[in-house]
Amino acid sequence: MFINPEIVPYLFLLLAFIVIGYVSIPYFKQDVYDQRLKNVTNEREEMREARLSDLKLSRRSKGIKIQRKNILARTVDVLKLEEIFKTEQMRDKLSMAGMRSKKHLTTYLFLQLTLPFVLGALAFLYANIKNVTFFQLILFSTGGVVAGFYAPSIYVNNLIKKRQEKLGEVFAEMLDFLLICVQSGMSVEASFLKVGEEIATRNIAMAEEIQLLNAELSYLPERRQAFENISKRVGIEAMRNVMTGLIQADKYGTPVTQTLRVMAQDYRDSVMAKAEKKASSLPPLLTVPMILFFLPVIFVIILSPAVLRMMGD
Repeated sequence: MFINPEIVPYLFLLLAFIVIGYVSIPYFKQDVYDQRLKNVTNEREEMREARLSDLKLSRRSKGIKIQRKNILARTVDVLKLEEIFKTEQMRDKLSMAGMRSKKHLTTYLFLQLTLPFVLGALAFLYANIKNVTFFQLILFSTGGVVAGFYAPSIYVNNLIKKRQEKLGEVFAEMLDFLLICVQSGMSVEASFLKVGEEIATRNIAMAEEIQLLNAELSYLPERRQAFENISKRVGIEAMRNVMTGLIQADKYGTPVTQTLRVMAQDYRDSVMAKAEKKASSLPPLLTVPMILFFLPVIFVIILSPAVLRMMGD
């Protein structure tokens, strides 16, 4: 089989395009890891500036230009939504979902206010188009208002659940690596810094939390406050236990290595206990599927030769 000489230039042109595309693909890819760490760095600087402003240690605060607020922020300020709603609890929930900036809280409050009216109006219009009864019209409108009121909270709760699952996937690895760093003679701050750098390739969310913990350890007056803050942001029981152990070790002067070793062993035991509990619950769950799907097939296989023999006779 010979190649037509006329299509050889086109083949070379196609090969050149493939090579150029393969070489240029890395330049068009967005480095998610670098971008996320850059956002964490910016947020860390904002936290530092806010802390210095609270302590009245920043002399440059007077020269900062006040930026014009967008319509969302102005609406929240005019209606004083931060005073009406439980802003502190909302801020904690948004932090657990990975949304820690001021604009996230403003957007959440704005949606909490406007979404019930929007969905209620859409449901009202839909009911009018369908020519439903008056009772159904009220039912549709009420359902739209209720859905709009709870929709932001449900969305944030789903984000929290997914994020906690991601954080839990690498928590054991993070704890073991932290124990290794502390056992090697590194300080707690240096150990967390090293863990944050190494864990970033596996889980960016965990790396963000550790980076923020390092930032708070660098400027907060007490370690206890930084450990409590990461416990609130993460929201995992295991992280809360580890940070409580570190707070007690810092308060009473117990060795951090011993505390982390005990915490790591307790976490492994709890994970093993959960796995054993899940394994022990499988036999009752498999009983019904086996009765419905396996036993009929077995009966058919066993009884088929006898039935065919009887039919043949």
